[in-house]
Amino acid sequence: MRISFLLHTIDNFGGVPRATSSLASALADHHEVEVVSVFRTADRPSFPPSSGVTLRYLADRRKGAAEAKRGKPSRIMPREDSWVDEYTQEVDDLIIGHLASCGADVVIAARPTFAAYFTAHGRHGYGRVVIDHEGSMVPSQALRERTLELYREMDGVVCLTQADANNYQRQLGDQAPPLAAIGNIVPPPTRHSPVRGLPLIAAAGQLVPRKGFDTLIKAFAQVVPHHPQWRLRIFGRGPERARLQDLVHAHGLGDAVRLMGALPDLAAEWDKAAFAVSAARRESFGLTLVEAMHHGLPVLAADAPFGPGEIVVPGTNGILVPIDDEDAMAQAMRYLIEQPTVRETLSQGAYATAPLYSAERIASRYDAFLRDVAASVPKVHAASAPSLAPGGVPADVLVRGDGAIEVRAALSPGTEPPVLCVTPRRGETLFRLPALGTSVDEVTGTLRSVYAVPADPPALAEGRYDIDLELRDGRRLPLAVEGVHTGGLLVRRVPAGGPAYWP
Repeated sequence: MRISFLLHTIDNFGGVPRATSSLASALADHHEVEVVSVFRTADRPSFPPSSGVTLRYLADRRKGAAEAKRGKPSRIMPREDSWVDEYTQEVDDLIIGHLASCGADVVIAARPTFAAYFTAHGRHGYGRVVIDHEGSMVPSQALRERTLELYREMDGVVCLTQADANNYQRQLGDQAPPLAAIGNIVPPPTRHSPVRGLPLIAAAGQLVPRKGFDTLIKAFAQVVPHHPQWRLRIFGRGPERARLQDLVHAHGLGDAVRLMGALPDLAAEWDKAAFAVSAARRESFGLTLVEAMHHGLPVLAADAPFGPGEIVVPGTNGILVPIDDEDAMAQAMRYLIEQPTVRETLSQGAYATAPLYSAERIASRYDAFLRDVAASVPKVHAASAPSLAPGGVPADVLVRGDGAIEVRAALSPGTEPPVLCVTPRRGETLFRLPALGTSVDEVTGTLRSVYAVPADPPALAEGRYDIDLELRDGRRLPLAVEGVHTGGLLVRRVPAGGPAYWP
């Protein structure tokens, strides 16, 4: 199969770039694989895929790059997405242009809201799959609702846990796409030289509120009076660093807690720790938990939805405590500190758990799922598929003799004629116009839907407008105007004494 991944950027230290790189590299052993990063933010990716994977970028956002200029806000990326400000109409064109020319059997989006680009582009003969790294329990209700709306139109969705897959199945019911629960690949360390007996606890992740490092620091403040020789090291970077450092000082922890920054390889740090800890409030998987288990570390984790509960088995490889419970977290840390024989037992369980997320095992499960998706997708022949321009739905505009504007939009066969929306750039919708009629192009087989924007009121006489097609489900697709025909102005009757201007 030809498989194409699409992600925000592969250049940062986040879990999504790492997981995408690992999966693409594993699948490349048996398939033709490319990774398409929307943005380039560094000279090289933090987690480069193997040499068998083709890596491409769509927009250069490195400092000083010519493409780094901001443009008009995206008309496709859902407004509920926290990264929406990064996306412009120029970026929309790049993504849609990529999808239009993509020769893959399956395109995999590594962010739920990227599904909006699949639906804006329309069916193009490849399987449209989303890997849901966010999880179904994102805090924003608006984002959850938008995600559900988009997933109804996908050919497949991969969740990182069975609990997440079950949650989507309950919410979507009969409208659910094929769902699979497949965890991330977490390869074994290239080197492993454990140094047991050091009084060190390790935690890793982005320094953001949902990772719960504030709860962890407060909990460890309860441990220090009983075990002053023990140290907590937190690896990662993010916007919460200053606040967390203030919290360390406020509790008088001094060198007992250190924010170590981000490291591309934590193998040596895991090897020095006695156990690993996570206080995340929401965790769709738990990549660092499995990584720690590869080093034989017991894992103490908050039972966040939904990842830790499917990785950590209490009494076998770790301990689970309630979310945001500082007292329970502190008590569990003291228990592991004071019970070295328990740590040793849990360590053996951790070693046994980690191989469940090997590249071979995870790639095999993806292979089976993606083959099923590709086989279920109707193939679109060039003769019947509309040639979707990067800007949206192809259309011609004609100025009629009565002064009305006629829009002829090319749509896929079987599409129910959508409503035409004419919107000034200020954002207020002026018109929602139903189709006057439809016809089928005998050459291409595409459906042409005709609309007429009336000459009156004169509010449309001058200004800048966006014109979209609104589908039955409420989605709007922009028009890509391929030609404007003004011949009708030659027979336009101008009222006596009225002004006239032909551009």
